[in-house]
Amino acid sequence: MNTRAVKAVEQVIHASMVKGKQTAAGYAIDLDSAQLIMSPEKAKRLAELEEMAARLLAMLPTKPLPKVMLGEGAALRAEYGAWVQVAMVLGVSLPYERPAAEKSADKLTRLFAPTQALREDEPEAPALTVYRASHDSIVFGYYATREAAREHCQKFMERENPVATLEWRPDGEWREDDDGEPGPDDTEELYAYGSHPETATWDPTGYVVTPIEVASAYDEEADE
Repeated sequence: MNTRAVKAVEQVIHASMVKGKQTAAGYAIDLDSAQLIMSPEKAKRLAELEEMAARLLAMLPTKPLPKVMLGEGAALRAEYGAWVQVAMVLGVSLPYERPAAEKSADKLTRLFAPTQALREDEPEAPALTVYRASHDSIVFGYYATREAAREHCQKFMERENPVATLEWRPDGEWREDDDGEPGPDDTEELYAYGSHPETATWDPTGYVVTPIEVASAYDEEADE
């Protein structure tokens, strides 16, 4: 039982009774006004987000980034940097201190996935993909969805040229009859039409969205 949610509902119903409401419809209206009622679609989406948050928390690094010599461990630093961004979204910091076993169900499920309380531990989660928004060598951030990474890049481009027409294209060879839909592992670059009116062509902007697979567990061989 989600004690927190039940208490919130109880308080709304009590307030309705104080106002003199005595029908189920009256209580339902007040609960809806307090945003304690959600559609099945919204509830399903919330459950999916809660499950994703719980999985990400379980995957956060629990040790500091190892000290490496200059020029070494570039991939390790890049991966750790991606996890720093994920931790910021979840409202925690790295290295992540996992709750004690007896507290994990109470803390994680209460915050992120109440429906998972008291269930047995799940097997190791598969690797997840995050999306890096960048321009040339400048990284803007890492996002859980391709759409969010695209939006970050587009905002910058719209400030540079607010009248240009923008379009995302898969990195590499592109044809006019392409449907424009990227594959799950495709890197995309933002193209602009109208950047140079005299040429009237689609021009690459240098804004790129790159999918990056984030491992679910430490791989000792990756350091070698």
